[in-house]
Amino acid sequence: LDVGANNGDWSDLMRTKFFPNAEYFLIEANGVYSESFKAKSYRHEIALVGEKDNEIVEFQYHKRYPTGGTIMNEKSDKGGVQPGHVVKQLTLRTIDSILASNRVTPPQLMKMDIQGSEFMALRGAVKTLQSVEILIVEVPFHQ
Repeated sequence: LDVGANNGDWSDLMRTKFFPNAEYFLIEANGVYSESFKAKSYRHEIALVGEKDNEIVEFQYHKRYPTGGTIMNEKSDKGGVQPGHVVKQLTLRTIDSILASNRVTPPQLMKMDIQGSEFMALRGAVKTLQSVEILIVEVPFHQ
């Protein structure tokens, strides 16, 4: 399970170098990667993950560099949204509900890199975590 899949590079590496026979499911908030996932035959869901379903939040990403989208409050020094950022209203979904609705086999390995929202997303993955044996998480520290 690749949460915060971005363009799928991490899953590509795992599939080609380490686990060629594994099933992969990718979750990514930014829809610009959907066609690429389809071309690579990845099952996926374009969704913003969080602690509970149906909460509406602001998702920000830079229009020239969409790889670092976040729901964290990124403001410029002068207040307001960072220059060049796009802000969209998106609805959160839990990892548990995404996997259930897609009938995904309970994962043994989960990688998560979602720009500071990892702890919130883990609270929405209680059932999923029961099967996970290896959890790879980027955990940023915020003041």
